[in-house]
Amino acid sequence: MIYPQSKLNRRKYIRYRLSRLALSRHVTTNTSQLGGIKWLDLDNVEQRYLLSASADSTVEAFDVLSADAGTGYEQLQLQPLFTIKRSHPAAHRYQVTSVTWYSVDTGMFITGSADKEVKLWDTNVLEVACAFNCPDKVMAVAMSSCASSHALIAVGTNEPGVVLADIVSGAFTHTLTGHRSATWSICWSPSIEHQLFTGDASGEVRLWDVRRSGCQALLDLTVTHRPKPARPHQNTRNCSLNSQQTSSGSLRGTTGSTSNTHSRTGSGSLKRKHSSLAGIAELHAGPEYESSRTPATWQVAHEGAVTGILATSDGLHLVTAGGD
Repeated sequence: MIYPQSKLNRRKYIRYRLSRLALSRHVTTNTSQLGGIKWLDLDNVEQRYLLSASADSTVEAFDVLSADAGTGYEQLQLQPLFTIKRSHPAAHRYQVTSVTWYSVDTGMFITGSADKEVKLWDTNVLEVACAFNCPDKVMAVAMSSCASSHALIAVGTNEPGVVLADIVSGAFTHTLTGHRSATWSICWSPSIEHQLFTGDASGEVRLWDVRRSGCQALLDLTVTHRPKPARPHQNTRNCSLNSQQTSSGSLRGTTGSTSNTHSRTGSGSLKRKHSSLAGIAELHAGPEYESSRTPATWQVAHEGAVTGILATSDGLHLVTAGGD
């Protein structure tokens, strides 16, 4: 099928393909994992090798492109390329909660576990090259795919805050503080190497610049769009007059229709468009804002725990999943 060139047809085509997504009935995995699957990660280099971590502390890797060898009608089972079980001398003692490939190639991968350890593995020999002892249970690990000036692993634990570990020095560099509960999900920006997104168990999604203290933004589910900017040729005097009349509630004629437009937009009865990340992020800076926040003014991206964060390839949009 020829991919459509126009923007409108391209959107329709993508929407059509998304609506046709379904679980494969012909491809399965021949896994030895007994517990539930805790994390999956597909490598960014070839989009081919899939890492799987389970609750019984087993880690496996599969070649998803090997399924292309079949006809599509026969039942295929993907065989694991390697398996790390609890009997392995360097395996985690408790469930593996997160796993991710090394950002440059598939020669290394990273695992985080409830045993409070983060381990960097050599894929070729299945040995631990570096290990970090965290203050609490590890909930999520992530590494930037576009970083050229650092080799940091962002680690979310069962405690508030995000720990940054440097695989070059083998030590922790600093901690990002601000979350009110455990950090469950982490995602680096694919376009800005120092930009990090984190989500916690209370529903907060924060944007960080790891070079600076304090978060740069909080996502608020109640802010779905921003008002359109004023037109350059619009008369300033008319704008001020209309705004005064709108506040006094005495609009008539043409000005009255403007008031109705604003009220309908504010009530959400107009059709809403999909917003980009810049359209739903409320920017806050400084410790004064953090200290002035109360439970009534907490801004959350989900009404439940944030279980997943994924940025689009251009870094302009963010997809989050929650327990709500």
